[in-house]
Amino acid sequence: MKDYIFTVVCITDSGTVCEKVWSRQFDDALEAVKSYQSFVDHATCVLERVVTLTEPNGQSHSKIFKYPYGSEKAYEEACARWRVKPNLAAVSG
Repeated sequence: MKDYIFTVVCITDSGTVCEKVWSRQFDDALEAVKSYQSFVDHATCVLERVVTLTEPNGQSHSKIFKYPYGSEKAYEEACARWRVKPNLAAVSG
């Protein structure tokens, strides 16, 4: 059944030069949940890793793993260093 698809997406360090995206679709709910649950925090990201499971009915479940910077201020400073800033000159042509 084409409409009965579960999707698991893992985005690591979104918006940085280190960004990585992994995605897989499942037609079996148990396999999708096993895949979603297999993602654990190993602090291998620069900023954060977001894992999302989307059900066929549109409902989604997410978990966020942040790199352990020690404080929210340190995390925000790391975000300022690592986030890719848009090149406005290239966009405006």
